[in-house]
Amino acid sequence: MNQRLSGLLIMTALWAVLSAVVQAQDTSLSYQGELLDGGTPAQGLYDFQIELFDSSQGGSPLALANLLGGIAVADGLFTVYPDFGPIIFVAAELWLEIAVRRSGDPSFTLLQPRQMLAQTPRAGFAQAVGPGGVDGSSLLGSSVRSAELPIGAVSSADILDASIRAMDIDTASVQRSVSQDCFGRGWIRQVAENGNVICQLDQGVRVFFNPGSFTAQAENGTVDTQFMRPINENICFLSQVQLRNADNGEEDLFCRIGLTGNGLYFLQAVTESGFDGDAFCQAVCLSYNVDF
Repeated sequence: MNQRLSGLLIMTALWAVLSAVVQAQDTSLSYQGELLDGGTPAQGLYDFQIELFDSSQGGSPLALANLLGGIAVADGLFTVYPDFGPIIFVAAELWLEIAVRRSGDPSFTLLQPRQMLAQTPRAGFAQAVGPGGVDGSSLLGSSVRSAELPIGAVSSADILDASIRAMDIDTASVQRSVSQDCFGRGWIRQVAENGNVICQLDQGVRVFFNPGSFTAQAENGTVDTQFMRPINENICFLSQVQLRNADNGEEDLFCRIGLTGNGLYFLQAVTESGFDGDAFCQAVCLSYNVDF
């Protein structure tokens, strides 16, 4: 019986009173048709294998084949629900290739010709659009919101020159170009709507100048003190220290910088009495001002 059925199906036209209705917000199709077996309406359970192509013959399937088993056919009428994913919204022309067998039979019989899906039944809620499928004239105002655009979906190459006007820019979310800077006196804390900046000033930039060198030298238990500059707007530090003839670490030799009671830097070379060591000390002072 199976061989006879296969032969009858090859000779039978698939009368297509077809509609491919897009289900709301998904990609499945509702496919309704009439199957004749030997010139009479088919009756019973059938398996359908349905593939999607973009041409009436030849080519490769656009998606995985849908195998729909145990479909009830009554008086030749049947309904199946193949789902090929979002490709149904992208391809300009779609054709269904259908193979049928009685449930339980080992092989399918391919039915010819392929059945075309009209564009009108597919005009549902499209979740994907092919490149160039929608231009600016096809979009209503505010129909595409920023929340619907993933990060990086639109680059500068996708925007035509002069296509965005000042009136199209929401200043609450898009900032105009910065028209000022902080002129080296701080960092930008905020950018105003007109492009002006609000600066956070540094606590002051110290500019150093007017270096000066001072030397103190002592030997054989002497102390040499050199007064340098006032602490106000000056900074002093040791630049060179030489301690010679120290007796095995027992002799106290050192160089130091200190401050007098009235705020004056001094440099001091100190040697210990009773020993023959000597100390050579050098310091550098820099003047500075604070630029706000």
